[in-house]
Amino acid sequence: GDHSIRRGFVLEDELANERTLQVRINARGKFCVAPPGVETTYCTESGDRRHISATFVREVLAKAAREYDIHQAWIIAEPDVLWADLVRTIDGVRTCCRPPMRVALAR
Repeated sequence: GDHSIRRGFVLEDELANERTLQVRINARGKFCVAPPGVETTYCTESGDRRHISATFVREVLAKAAREYDIHQAWIIAEPDVLWADLVRTIDGVRTCCRPPMRVALAR
């Protein structure tokens, strides 16, 4: 097989000094999206409440990017979020739109 082939995954992009969507995720398969300056969020969670789906993230972020004309996002993850859920969230956010959305992790 192709055991010697390695692929990389860029975890973060450099964000521009402009409006940024907030994406909050937790370990129960829930993610929430909010535009800047708004306290209310749109939240959704997977049916099994165990894992975050990149497909759901992609659909929600595509709608938010169109509605608010914002093309970058902060991802705010609770400390107990699984690595795989974080990667699926980053992938879903980044691939929601054309051109790809810029992503950074809040620390």
